[in-house]
Amino acid sequence: MARGIYHATKINTVSPTYAREIMTPMGGAGLDGLLRHRHGDVHGILNGLDYDVWNPVADVNLARPFDLRTLDRRAANKGALQARLGLPQRSDVPLVAMVTRSMRKRASASRGMSCTC
Repeated sequence: MARGIYHATKINTVSPTYAREIMTPMGGAGLDGLLRHRHGDVHGILNGLDYDVWNPVADVNLARPFDLRTLDRRAANKGALQARLGLPQRSDVPLVAMVTRSMRKRASASRGMSCTC
C-alpha cells in the first residue's frame, strides 16, 4: 500500500473528512506519515460519482445498458461479469462487491472471496 501511495499521482478518498482522518496516527493505519508528506495530493471526493461516466444507460462497459424501465437487463450484466471473472454463471447466487476502508474499526464481519480485476 505504501508503495502505491508513494508513486501515485493523486490519492483520492471517499470524502474530505476521511482524507483528513487518514493523515492522523489514529486513522492512518501506519501510513499517516506518508500521507501527510503527500498532503497536497490527498483529496476527498464527497460521494465522488461522475454521473456522466457512471451512467448505466450509456456505459459502454456493460453487456446490456439499462435504465429504470429495463432493470431486468441487469441480469445479463451480472452473467457477463461472472464470466469475465471466471465465476460460475448462476442467477440464483448473489454477486456482491464492496469498496470500503481498509481499517479494522469499520471492517465487515463477513468475509468472502476477493478479486482484483
